[in-house]
Amino acid sequence: MANKISDFVENTTKVFSGVITHNGTNPDTTGDTVRFMVKEKPNDTDADSIINVVATGLGLGGIFTITLTQVLTTITVRSYYYELLWIPSGTENYPLDSGIIIVKDKMQDNL
Repeated sequence: MANKISDFVENTTKVFSGVITHNGTNPDTTGDTVRFMVKEKPNDTDADSIINVVATGLGLGGIFTITLTQVLTTITVRSYYYELLWIPSGTENYPLDSGIIIVKDKMQDNL
């Protein structure tokens, strides 16, 4: 994946983009699924994820975009576990990235 998943601020829109490389090439991902999940515990099931988003922009070159809306990011400020999966049509899941992500407190405007 080209762009690393990064921490984000609660109650804001966050966009991640990336490029899938598989066996040295950037595959055509038309008809595939790229899924981004955020979980409270590393052993939570996919069904238990508090954010579960399917990427857009799939197609030639393995490019994809994940958009977390303000509604999705309105969660408790803390550390979470994330997982990014590529699911080609009719084949197994390929983990693209996983790790810890921090949801940060939104700064308040004192006006």
